[in-house]
Amino acid sequence: MVDVTVATVNIYTCWCSHDKTSSDSKRFSTHIDVRYMKRHGMLEPGESGSLSWSCRGSIVDTIGYESHPDRLVLIRHSERTAIRFDSTACYFGGERRWFLCPGCHRRIAVLCSARGVFLCRHCHHLPYLSQSQSRLRRLIRRRQHIESRIFEDRGGQRRHKRKGLHTRTFHRELARYFEIEQQISGMCSVRIDRIRAAMQSH
Repeated sequence: MVDVTVATVNIYTCWCSHDKTSSDSKRFSTHIDVRYMKRHGMLEPGESGSLSWSCRGSIVDTIGYESHPDRLVLIRHSERTAIRFDSTACYFGGERRWFLCPGCHRRIAVLCSARGVFLCRHCHHLPYLSQSQSRLRRLIRRRQHIESRIFEDRGGQRRHKRKGLHTRTFHRELARYFEIEQQISGMCSVRIDRIRAAMQSH
């Protein structure tokens, strides 16, 4: 029996769906990731437990699961939903596990729940988070991603090269980091100039 609490904002990418027919233009959905579940031994036949998703410290959804050789069964109250598995061969041996979307039967790593139904993002018409963000916001997220990969904290001091990271990789990613920093600074300067010009016009 495995009970896992999943922090949605940390482990799963949150997609936002823009529904033009609804006054609530953004809808969060919870997700299951076949890679995450396999890495934590949750897809072994006979495994069962529950998944809980939290956002800002509050549980937003909980669902039970049972793992079988050919499928994952999701349990919500008395309703049981089977998600079929598929696999592909890896180049260096072994195999990679996939979910088969119940809607379109595509191989997919992540299924998301909207209105309580787990399907792929294509069936739910959910864009990636980056698709609903401005260019500046995307650059900031990219910078944060690179920063988390190449830097680590040591003794309360930040910006130390992460242990185990190849020096060549570090310098390549560091160059990208500074390039993105310059783009962000340039875009912020343009926005500040526009704000100043608007204030002076009044």
